[in-house]
Amino acid sequence: MNEQEPPDPSAHGAGPEGTARSGRQPSRPENQPSSPENLLARHLDLETSRELVRQYAWLERSLFEIAGGWVASIEAPAARVQLGTSSRHHVLHAELWENLTVGLGGSANDAARPECADDLAPLLQQLRAADNCDTLERMVGYYRVLLPRLIGAYTIHAQRTGRTADLPASRVLRIVLLEEIDEWTRGEIMLQTYLADKDAITRAARRQEALEIIADSCRFTPAIDLIWGSRSRDRATAPK
Repeated sequence: MNEQEPPDPSAHGAGPEGTARSGRQPSRPENQPSSPENLLARHLDLETSRELVRQYAWLERSLFEIAGGWVASIEAPAARVQLGTSSRHHVLHAELWENLTVGLGGSANDAARPECADDLAPLLQQLRAADNCDTLERMVGYYRVLLPRLIGAYTIHAQRTGRTADLPASRVLRIVLLEEIDEWTRGEIMLQTYLADKDAITRAARRQEALEIIADSCRFTPAIDLIWGSRSRDRATAPK
């Protein structure tokens, strides 16, 4: 009696080789969040890209107002020059995004106050009301909380562009990313000169922690929510 060989799973599309042969990919369980790699592989649709541009225009102008408002009350000349330069860059970036908003079929008023303004109000208000904070604490909020998140949003957006329709946004993203990273680096280097003793290090850490908590609660930055999906939903489905 001849023994029958067990069936080859790959012949029926099972296993890694069968998947390749059949051209089918295993389905993802329902409600399971997409991996960061899969999300970054997808291009943004035009409507999402347009909404991100509106948010960037408004946020860059808000940062221009915050940094510019601090300049007059900062005594240290080097810090005043650094924040003044950052402020000027932000207004230039705001104008780039505003012009792109019009180019994507919107109007100049579209960037006046996007829906994310109410979400970000607690954090931006905390920074605007920093009159009782010294230069170190202001720079912590600006260079360790605000700019890293903005750069993160720009970087993710840049990784999600690719179609011909995305080319205008890609060009602006390259410009602003280079300048934001340069400002972030220069600001961090200057901030570290203020960390001269344990007391300064402690105050910087406490200020950053307080602002990080506010930033997390108000979903900074909303651009990341649009790209990655609602963080509140992800938290609700995350394993305990």
